[in-house]
Amino acid sequence: MNRERKNAWNTHLVFFFILFVIFIRLAIFFAVDREERDIALAVVGFVLAAAPLLAIVISPVVYVFDCEKLTIVYCLGVKETIAWKDIRSITKRGGWFGKGQGLPVYEIAYPRRDKLPFFAQSCVVSNRRTARLIQEHYRKPIKEDWD
Repeated sequence: MNRERKNAWNTHLVFFFILFVIFIRLAIFFAVDREERDIALAVVGFVLAAAPLLAIVISPVVYVFDCEKLTIVYCLGVKETIAWKDIRSITKRGGWFGKGQGLPVYEIAYPRRDKLPFFAQSCVVSNRRTARLIQEHYRKPIKEDWD
């Protein structure tokens, strides 16, 4: 068997970072601009910037694939380790442009033995690299749910 570890990055973090930058820039514009100064809109901008920042902080950063397990490493240092033999099913949910609600992810169903924080949801982002690595290691059919 292949003992090599392969990493995949959470590409959704780019989307959240762009939203964060947009909201922060708007908030700073409304707070600093002398002609258009509006403190209420600046506060709203800072509050809106908090949502993508929170998403970045509690999201997985990297996924480590090897022949025995999948390790999901979160931004706060939490690691979720899932043995391939323990996985009951993998379902692809969400999608871009009307294919579903939310960002596209693979939800992994397995029996949890360890207590994990609320944000550890056993989800892997759906991109080309993660799709290839999941198919390479899981080797069972992946369900697709486009409700």
